[in-house]
Amino acid sequence: MRHPFWIVNSTLLLLLILACAFLYFSRVSIPERESIKATSYKISPPKESIAVDISKIYEDDLFGTYSKELPPPQEEKLGGTLPPPPTPHEVPVAKPAPPQFLEPLDISLKGIMVISHSNARNGAIIENNKTKIEKNYQVGDSIEDAQLIRIFSNKIIFLRSNGQQEVLYLREQDAKIDPAFAVAQDWNRVVRQVTEGNYLLNPRAFGKRIQNLAEFIDMFNLVTAYRKGVSVGVQIGRVDQKSLGAELALQTGDLITTINGIPTGLTEDRIKIYKEITSMGEGDKITVELSRRGQSRTLTFTLDEFKLPEEGKEEETPKIKRLQEEEKAAILREKHTFAPTLHEIENRERQNMLRRGQAPQENK
Repeated sequence: MRHPFWIVNSTLLLLLILACAFLYFSRVSIPERESIKATSYKISPPKESIAVDISKIYEDDLFGTYSKELPPPQEEKLGGTLPPPPTPHEVPVAKPAPPQFLEPLDISLKGIMVISHSNARNGAIIENNKTKIEKNYQVGDSIEDAQLIRIFSNKIIFLRSNGQQEVLYLREQDAKIDPAFAVAQDWNRVVRQVTEGNYLLNPRAFGKRIQNLAEFIDMFNLVTAYRKGVSVGVQIGRVDQKSLGAELALQTGDLITTINGIPTGLTEDRIKIYKEITSMGEGDKITVELSRRGQSRTLTFTLDEFKLPEEGKEEETPKIKRLQEEEKAAILREKHTFAPTLHEIENRERQNMLRRGQAPQENK
């Protein structure tokens, strides 16, 4: 048996013989080198250049995207002068129709049944003056074109079809002490102007129209003004025409900085101002310094009980005063939700203590 290396060597030898045979038979014959001789050529004169119209190429566009440029329009020369512009005509503005007020309802308020603070449970006894028939009405009931919307302890309010409100009072004195009726009156009996920046203020009439500090703050919409996080005074809100603020020469946005030389920025200073003003008497002066649109102004109010048309009349009875206080408190309660006062909290705690103390006695 032959060794394996003899087989490999024989195979390689055979491959070598085949490769040599392939190279021999596939060789390429190389041509012999020939000598190159120079030949002469005649140069012909240059032909005349042919002018090519390139625009023809654009016109014969195969894709149809070419469009000829139109010549610019020639300005026509106008002869003569321009015609005058038409004369403007004023268009008449239609005047707004005057408000139409309805005649008052021919009814009378005979009685009011107040069960709770909720108007839904309260009732009013109303008499028709024509038929003399009395009926009970609640909030939401209608009489002719009017709808009953509010029931108070001394008055009721109707809303008519044209939007106007109609108020019926239980008694004549109720209308006189109504704060809404008092606001509708003028303020010339409370404050009068003497000169520019100087006014007379009747403390007696002022006390009748505004009886507490909360009502005064609510009337002027007083808020604390801040600048860079620091209180700089008290700012007046909206001031309506024919209001107390307008009579006091105050305007919307006025910033009250000092009163009688006391700044109004801090709560302690405001309490001091309140105590000083409430302790003043006739002849004393209240000096108010304010800033209006960046300009400083000074107003002086002298306390003087000048003559009033109602002087000499009898003082209001305690019952009328009580009704007035209840009415004003109801109006303020509708506009704001107040936190319980210290007196109310003490009464509530006292009642809780009494109830807790009575329970063991009942068990015995």
